[in-house]
Amino acid sequence: MADLNPRESTRPALDLPISFVPMADLDAEQGIAGPGTDRPFSEVSKGYTIFRDQDVLVAKITPCFENGKIGQAHLRQGIGVGSTEFHVVRPHADRLDPRYVLHYLRQQRVLDAGERRMTGSAGQRRVPLVFLNDLQIPSRR
Repeated sequence: MADLNPRESTRPALDLPISFVPMADLDAEQGIAGPGTDRPFSEVSKGYTIFRDQDVLVAKITPCFENGKIGQAHLRQGIGVGSTEFHVVRPHADRLDPRYVLHYLRQQRVLDAGERRMTGSAGQRRVPLVFLNDLQIPSRR
């Protein structure tokens, strides 16, 4: 139904401008990530998480996850990079609407369940990818 932290089969050209979206640009209230700032891919090609427009970004580190930092990417360039502390959820367009996934993940019961599954030491706790993989997102009727 969705790909988690998908790898890009083709990388953008190094001179191509892409959107850079830091954690601060993931708006928990509005559920929006971006639009970020444009940077040449050569400046941000290593050490960041890559994603596409309309992907759902989930902050995996404490306290960002508990604070509901989950949002849909709204990018000017169609492709972006951001914090390594993002999990990327890319719904299959023919099966799930990204907005539906966004609203499902932002429910308090899902946030509470994710918090219970966090791993790591105090101050550096993270929601593991297996939590998202194990979620049973109900189909829309």
